[in-house]
Amino acid sequence: SEGLIYVLLEYGEIDLARLLSKREKQRVAAEAKAAAGGARKGGAGVIDDNFLRLYFEQMVEAVGTIHESKIVHSDLKPANFLFV
Repeated sequence: SEGLIYVLLEYGEIDLARLLSKREKQRVAAEAKAAAGGARKGGAGVIDDNFLRLYFEQMVEAVGTIHESKIVHSDLKPANFLFV
């Protein structure tokens, strides 16, 4: 494997950036609904903050692992992480 460069582009079904965006939209909608009609916050279909924390923790761990292995990376952002 010495001397080889592996490139992984646009692979994976979970895009954390989309999950974060969806979570924010759900939070805003739940707050608006609660303000308008006194409905409770959260509910079915809302992404749990612990779910997002788990994925963020895994991203930090992955970056640490690739740094330890002296792997070069670029364009680190939630949408570019592959979750399996």
